[in-house]
Amino acid sequence: MSTEKILEIEIGNQQGKIKGDIPDNVLDEIVYQCSYPIEGAQHSQLYKKGRWDGRKKLFDRRYKRFPMGLWSRISRILGEHDVEYKIEDKRNLEIKSPIDVQYQDHVKLRHYQDDIIDMAIRKIRSILQVATGGGKTVIASGLIERLKCNTLFLVHTKDLLYQTKRSFEEFLEGDDATIGQIGDGIIDIQPITVATTQTMSKILGVKFEKDKFDDADFKEKDIKIDNKSKSRVIEYVKSVDLLIWDEVHRVACDMAYNVSEALEGPIYRVGLSASPWRDDGADIMIEACMGEVSMKVGATYLIERGYLVPPVIKMHRVPSSIPWYEDTRTYDQIYRQEIVDNHERNLQIAKYVEEFLGMDIPTLVLVQQIRHGRALKKLITDTFHPIEFLSGRDLTSVRNRTIKEMQEDRMGLIATTIADEGLDIKRLAGLILAGGGKSSTRALQRIGRVLRPFEGKTHALVVDFYDEAKYLRNHAEKRMEIYRTEPGFYILEI
Repeated sequence: MSTEKILEIEIGNQQGKIKGDIPDNVLDEIVYQCSYPIEGAQHSQLYKKGRWDGRKKLFDRRYKRFPMGLWSRISRILGEHDVEYKIEDKRNLEIKSPIDVQYQDHVKLRHYQDDIIDMAIRKIRSILQVATGGGKTVIASGLIERLKCNTLFLVHTKDLLYQTKRSFEEFLEGDDATIGQIGDGIIDIQPITVATTQTMSKILGVKFEKDKFDDADFKEKDIKIDNKSKSRVIEYVKSVDLLIWDEVHRVACDMAYNVSEALEGPIYRVGLSASPWRDDGADIMIEACMGEVSMKVGATYLIERGYLVPPVIKMHRVPSSIPWYEDTRTYDQIYRQEIVDNHERNLQIAKYVEEFLGMDIPTLVLVQQIRHGRALKKLITDTFHPIEFLSGRDLTSVRNRTIKEMQEDRMGLIATTIADEGLDIKRLAGLILAGGGKSSTRALQRIGRVLRPFEGKTHALVVDFYDEAKYLRNHAEKRMEIYRTEPGFYILEI
């Protein structure tokens, strides 16, 4: 189909707008494709009365405006319907704040990392899917080095805050290579600054929301931000040309969207993730902020080239105390009784720990709840072998010391989901996923903790649990579906 009059599409740094009439069928498709279903919408009175279709729409039908991250999606729809258009480009792509920064001599990029950096700069907005161990921080350093501009790097935990800061200090040098920090009670603004979403959302006046798939117990230090500090940050944000958002899929989508909208200054926007898809279908909110997924480097690709070792994943079935079709318990009750307080299941976890440590395999046990971690620590210590437990409630100094011990000679560690991301202990070769979990993407990232190469390490051993109780069995199935997407993963079922 073609229109009699060529459409004019205005694109800016933040928003785009379609000028002119669009065929109704094309407009309907754009509106639909730029929306997603709201979980629980069917319970809304508006939905029940037929006054709402239950979808959140990001394309303004009345004014034909859209977030620039959706432009690639919209342009494809126009092309599929043979709708002719011309672009009125009102973007300002001139770097506002050039900086002096370059790689340190020891930094050597892998060829795919070089390609990713080139593509991200060319795209201006993009999400980069790079499996754990693929060098996301190296890629981020490359973006900073190539663009040489004020950069804001967003993370969602204070552990990642400090780890990223250390990595940039290791990779970059130059007059402007001092790394700043906004988060964990510190506001130190530099040309390259790492910040937590918690602190930035507070400064920008955006309500902080915990992602519903986030089962971590992390809580950032609650700080009071005076007006002077707030003004300094806001002025700095205006000078930022490059925004990089780490683990972007992990941010509550509404909050991510609102924070991104409040950050009007950045020209280049890059989202990094090992798995930038979500289980609730709200991916499009992240796309609206950062752009589409433009390059994927999966675990299998890295395994085949020797950058990661392959995992052998054992799915251990755990029968339910009540058949799922007869179970009237709430999810919280089921989780507590079938996982946290399930003595037989916990004993099996302890036996796996004993087995792995008996083979001199450094092992990480991941749980979702502090109560579960404490119970496993007592059981394993009393029955087999002393073991430490880390959670978000531990002081940063305690966590850093324990992780350092694990990097050197400690063989076993239990941790909450604070260890899901950012934990870099190359000698880890055993992983026990004791906490289950409803997020399939988180499971993939957890496995990434043990795939980094190390001397004498040819593969990693992973134990996950196929809990057959109501709700839990669906979660296990989702995790297995994700594992099967990677041909380099070996899955054993019992």
